[in-house]
Amino acid sequence: MYSPFLKSLVALAADLGLDQLPCTADIHKWMWFRRYCMGSRVATSLIRRTVLPHQFCQEVQSKILELIPRNEELILDHENHEIFKQEHDEQLLLWLNRRSDDWRLSWGGCGAIYGWGHNHRGQLGGVEGAKVRLPTVSESLSALHPVQLVGGEQTLIAVTPDGKVYATGYGAGGRLGIGGTDTVLTPTIIDTLQTVFIKKVAVNSGGKHCLALSAEGEIYSWGEGEDGQLGHGNKSMCDRPRVIEALHGKHIVDIACGGAHSAAITANGELYTWGKGRYGRLGHGDSENQLKPKLVEALLGYHVLDVACGSGDAQTLCITEDDSVWSWGDGDYGKLGRGGSDGCKVPLKIESLAGLGVVKVECGSQFSVALTRSGSVYTWGKGDYHRLGHGSDDHIRRPRKVAALQGKKIISIATGSLHCVACSDQGEVFTWGDNDEGQLGDGTTNAIQKPRLVVALQGKKITRVACGSAHTLAWSTDKPLSSSRVPTKVPMEYDLLRDFSPSLLRN
Repeated sequence: MYSPFLKSLVALAADLGLDQLPCTADIHKWMWFRRYCMGSRVATSLIRRTVLPHQFCQEVQSKILELIPRNEELILDHENHEIFKQEHDEQLLLWLNRRSDDWRLSWGGCGAIYGWGHNHRGQLGGVEGAKVRLPTVSESLSALHPVQLVGGEQTLIAVTPDGKVYATGYGAGGRLGIGGTDTVLTPTIIDTLQTVFIKKVAVNSGGKHCLALSAEGEIYSWGEGEDGQLGHGNKSMCDRPRVIEALHGKHIVDIACGGAHSAAITANGELYTWGKGRYGRLGHGDSENQLKPKLVEALLGYHVLDVACGSGDAQTLCITEDDSVWSWGDGDYGKLGRGGSDGCKVPLKIESLAGLGVVKVECGSQFSVALTRSGSVYTWGKGDYHRLGHGSDDHIRRPRKVAALQGKKIISIATGSLHCVACSDQGEVFTWGDNDEGQLGDGTTNAIQKPRLVVALQGKKITRVACGSAHTLAWSTDKPLSSSRVPTKVPMEYDLLRDFSPSLLRN
């Protein structure tokens, strides 16, 4: 794959320790080289049984702390080469590969995952039934222990603790990223991303394209691309993830998808948008489509912290470091939050949210949501189907606090196309809005005017929620007392390991 000359050059640079130079410390383009050098030094240490690199040991320790139960003391004997020899390593690897059921190693992630609502395309990840009216455990999703779940238009994407990405649901337009357009009913790994560590994925609840953000700050996109929302300079669809070359070296830290446009935030707080430009949703001062990411110049001088993109006649929202919330794009139904229905083609502040400590913004279909640091929820925009949670179907043209959540500290919120879900710091889950597909989880298909407790999830200590177009998910990221399973004894065929404790072997 690479020329002998390049391989020799990289090996020489590694031997000279060039990855330790200050110029490589924070520059994104050197990340691959630093990882190569670390891997090479670890391999050399294991072969020669010399001291492992300190940075590597620190990273392993942090992973072990995530892995072990809260009541278990961290023991570092696994770092001692006087104890572990190469023959021990070989037997342990054989055991792990040949009898993987003996071990369940779970770094972070979550326990049981509950899904409900629209499931005609298998978007709930193995849950049975086309319309699921009550929260139901998805065994196949729960087995992945994902760190993130996001829902799209009849799809679901999961990110696991080891940076792998799985997709399930409707495959039209290549939106699953697994190749082709077939629908799949259980979580299926996106093999194109297996060599990349993905830390976050983004998809709009009504969207048909996805973005994935790697640990190195690169963005991959796939799905429908007819408006340029994939950022590859064309309008073609992609049925497998492809890196967005135009953002190479920008070191992206956050991403968002609309129905037909996309956004990304750099480590420097700059905002890039691309895709469908109608009604000025990209913030560039016009309504032109952008086939590649373009800097939102109106926000230069501000540090963008969060961004959300809507669907349909869409709006875009963002939060900046000065505690301001901005909106732009289509203004129908007052979803820009400035009191009227006028749209705008460049970012403008929502003055009524200034200084409230907004930490998260969300966009549903024709409505907007803001979550504050204190746990208050504000909604505005189109009000039919009771999607705003104010007890009526009136359109609200300025942000209004959701009174039914007064006294609750909301820590996670998500929007579907026409419904919302939120969870409190007490593990309670509340839903409201449209319920045609049972997406509110109350056992009926009747719309709910104000946030109502999902009784079926009481006592489950939910800490995260997510929505697709008309399906909903909830799960807990609280670390269980024992998130891993280790064998109680060593099988006879691995006799060299008999004198080691199971916890030491695990580490």
